[in-house]
Amino acid sequence: MSLGDRYVSDACVIWGTKIRLRTRRVFILRIIPELIVYWFYMLFAEQVVKNLIHLDESVFSFLYTYHTPRGIQAMSYITDFFDPVHVLMYTIALILLLWLHKKNTHLYQFVFAMGTGAIIIFLLKYGLRVPRPSHALIQETGYSFASGHAAISAIFFVLIGYMYKNHISNVFLKYSFLALCVAMVFLVSISRVYLGVHYFTDVLAGVAIGAIISAMSIISFNRR
Repeated sequence: MSLGDRYVSDACVIWGTKIRLRTRRVFILRIIPELIVYWFYMLFAEQVVKNLIHLDESVFSFLYTYHTPRGIQAMSYITDFFDPVHVLMYTIALILLLWLHKKNTHLYQFVFAMGTGAIIIFLLKYGLRVPRPSHALIQETGYSFASGHAAISAIFFVLIGYMYKNHISNVFLKYSFLALCVAMVFLVSISRVYLGVHYFTDVLAGVAIGAIISAMSIISFNRR
């Protein structure tokens, strides 16, 4: 072997060793920490899911102790109050009212929020396809997560409270009106769990989505 060939051979061995060392270093410094983080994430996610399932079961068990014929009838009236047909009627009526009073900013806020909420709930339901609880007391179709009743009622009553609170001069009546809006969101949401057509986490997610969309709508259109 000539001197040049030996030099090339030694250089290849050295570079091969460096590449192997660099590969090991990359594996140690990047792959192993990522695997550790992933393991902790899966452990945490599994624990969160278990806690949420336990929460759903605990809330339903608590509400189940209050199941009575009158209670079921009352909750059925409340949930029917915000079914899709009635929501469409309320929406059209409020849009006409805002348009007649030339409340364009509030009109845009309301239309944007209701439309966005309906789209997001639709995407979540048919994207995740979470089945409804098996212990429903009334007939419902579609999927469980997230609750459309909770989300849309949150949007509707948050914006109603926001739009009309300044039209009430009496402090007691103003806060009573706002309390009524909050109570309506609560009643519509809890009726879905009481009747067994949603898990508690479904309505929590629905209310959170509705509140966030309402806040975004108010902030966005008030800046214009």
